[in-house]
Amino acid sequence: MSRLGPGRPLCLGVRAKWLLIVLFACGEATPPVAPGLGLQRLNRRQYDRSVRDLLGVTETPADTFPEDELQLSFDNQADALHLSPLHLEMYLRAAERLAEALSPSPPSSRIEGTSLRAEVGAKHRDEGWRFRAGTLTVPLPTLGPGHYRLGLDLRALEPGSAPTVRIEFGEWPLGEVQLSVDGPALEFTFSQTATGTPSLGLVLTREGEGVVLDWVRIDGPLDPNSTACADRVCAAEKLSAWARRAFRRPLDPDPLPTLLSVYDRAYQDGEPPERALALALETILMSPHFLFRVEPAGGEGASVDAYSLASRLSYFFWSSLPDDALLARAEDGSLLDPVTQRAEVARLLDDPRSAGLIEGFGEQWLSGEALKKATPDPGTYPGLDPQLLSSAGTEQHLFLEALFAEDLPLHSAVSADFSVVDPVLARHYGWADPGPGWSKVKSEGGRRGVLGQAAFLIATAHPTRSSPVRRGKWILERLLCQSPPPPPPNIPGLPEGPGRGTARDQAEAHRSRPECKACHAAIDPLGLALEPFDGVGRARIHDDGRPIDARGQLLDGTPFNGPAELASVLAARPELSSCLTRQLAIYGLGRGILESEAEALTHWSKSPGWRSLASAIAESPNFRAARRRH
Repeated sequence: MSRLGPGRPLCLGVRAKWLLIVLFACGEATPPVAPGLGLQRLNRRQYDRSVRDLLGVTETPADTFPEDELQLSFDNQADALHLSPLHLEMYLRAAERLAEALSPSPPSSRIEGTSLRAEVGAKHRDEGWRFRAGTLTVPLPTLGPGHYRLGLDLRALEPGSAPTVRIEFGEWPLGEVQLSVDGPALEFTFSQTATGTPSLGLVLTREGEGVVLDWVRIDGPLDPNSTACADRVCAAEKLSAWARRAFRRPLDPDPLPTLLSVYDRAYQDGEPPERALALALETILMSPHFLFRVEPAGGEGASVDAYSLASRLSYFFWSSLPDDALLARAEDGSLLDPVTQRAEVARLLDDPRSAGLIEGFGEQWLSGEALKKATPDPGTYPGLDPQLLSSAGTEQHLFLEALFAEDLPLHSAVSADFSVVDPVLARHYGWADPGPGWSKVKSEGGRRGVLGQAAFLIATAHPTRSSPVRRGKWILERLLCQSPPPPPPNIPGLPEGPGRGTARDQAEAHRSRPECKACHAAIDPLGLALEPFDGVGRARIHDDGRPIDARGQLLDGTPFNGPAELASVLAARPELSSCLTRQLAIYGLGRGILESEAEALTHWSKSPGWRSLASAIAESPNFRAARRRH
């Protein structure tokens, strides 16, 4: 009979097992989230980075999770991070894989008490073998040389009795043990020097006192170099450390007793210690306190507590959970002091984990997912290979890193006259080989900022041609925060192949339609200025056999000709800094901008650079404001 008690088996189906874990061993653990708390589910990037920093693993289990919904162009908006039944199933599978990888179980053989042959003085019952006299012999499997662990669930039959059993193992007596009804499972370690079949005998030293044997388990051979926990003390230490980091705040009641109860129940039910620890870790990884960022809600003008602030900072800058240093500042309350908070913001930005900000904000702002899904036609662009696409993504990442690390002005996103390239990209751009690895070089040929990078140019192109419409629309939306209305229905597509005409010819044909003119008057000139770059970002001077005309003007009449002049015109527009500020603030706050925050946006947009802007947002009252009760 399992120590879980009637109706509470450990070996469950997927859905029942999920209930066991999420309800914390049938309701005996951390209580459910209380009413009035703000909840924000971890998105896929945050989940992967959190388990990486928590467990030290390199796996990315969130690759199999459902896509996170985009809201306001970002995937970290609290209102859009819903939870589906598919999420729960994927979370459970990920927890199982992560826990097993972190605490792999050794080979194990288990002999159930119900399978033992009858002997004098022993009686077979559903829960195992009862015996009141003599010796019970347990047949064991043949074992090769190595170190092993022997586990037994051997208990007194009657409450209040304390029978003594002598355990004989092969040629060595393991000693006498005094048993109780609810005593822990017994465990011994031993070594085999040669292949053989050891014998196990259980000798009741005083007749008349009943003993019951539930199971016997042999684990091994054991890896002598394994760092996995093999005892309860080690398990308690690991579970306590994992829970502190994973839950990101102290819980009441303390979750450790419940986590250890999961460990104990699994172990008493015959699981190896490593597997028992894995099940307890699964409980942590399936907890709502890990999967959600839980914050106390507040009223008008209230600020979050120190633990919520620590999580907001770490998920803004790292897309991951707070480290020990940040949690320590939360625990002693010093994080609420503006001077300490400012120092922590600087530390988080200086840490290599701030790559989470580049991936989270930067790649979404720059349509990095579109690059990953881009499929340039190899017939149109022979010689294009996956290495170029990979290099293009890395260039974009390293460029964004430079914007933040060097605190470059916001307009540098479009006006910077440098690139970070490797030999693959330099060759693609027609530049001199910069040498092995990645080098920061001066841009040539009119390339400025992100608008001259292959990543952006490929992400906003069609498989066989460039797209002035996509490029112009992206500039309006992501650089100027102007959203054109959706196109009217039933507009025919542009012709493909040779003889289709230049991109300008096609744009003019679109604008000749009354229903298209208003939108395309704002979109097309911006995209046509980038026509000196083809659909994969290579420089060119002809389109469809004719010289490219890259002239255009903004709606207010400001003229430009080509990529470099367009970059200069955009850099001078006040809308650029306010738009970039708005987008970083939306990402950092994890929500839309309120009407009451217009003054804060104006103040933030005056920041001298990208790093200063991120710091100003994180150090503002807006960032610390508690969510209001609805």
